[in-house]
Amino acid sequence: MKWINSIKGKLTASILLAVVLGLVFLNNLDERQNASRLRDAITTMYGDRLVVEGYIFDLSEKVHHIQTALYKSEHDEAVPSSIANSIEDIKLINEAYSKTKLTAEEELQFALFTAAVSGLEKSAERAEYAEVKRKAHESLSLLYNLSDIQLAEANRVKQSSDRILNYGKSSSQFEMAVLIIIAIIIQALVFASPRLQSSKNVGAPSFN
Repeated sequence: MKWINSIKGKLTASILLAVVLGLVFLNNLDERQNASRLRDAITTMYGDRLVVEGYIFDLSEKVHHIQTALYKSEHDEAVPSSIANSIEDIKLINEAYSKTKLTAEEELQFALFTAAVSGLEKSAERAEYAEVKRKAHESLSLLYNLSDIQLAEANRVKQSSDRILNYGKSSSQFEMAVLIIIAIIIQALVFASPRLQSSKNVGAPSFN
């Protein structure tokens, strides 16, 4: 205990308490930043991935409707109308899709898809059903690419969230370890203070 007696107790205790307060404050700021990053990750996962995956599913369904219509007789008057209705539905979904946050690759694939739909529409207006069939197949391939991008981005967001959580866990463990060490030092200073030592040396009154 000699090393403790050489420390100026009050000053050291004050410094240690300041360190404790500093650690608590910094950890609080860090946790707020982590919470903000996690909130952004959840928003991205839902708004820009799950919702978009729903759009892709709906778009695929509309393209399949077009392909189904093509199997009908070319003399069926309902075929052009059915294809036109599906194309209009696709345009509405594309408008909602375009308002989401797109990655560079996703933006490229989406631009190719909208171009394919535009070509499909022109071919349908000219009753060029062979070309409509080709454009529908091309559109589906592009939608599959967009779906793969959603899966890759969702996995990236998940990994980022895991890193944030692991960092927060490690930071909390480090802070707890430092606080325990500081608490032990403060307790040692208290018990080794001169006043406490003097009170311990005062014995019972002598009756001799």
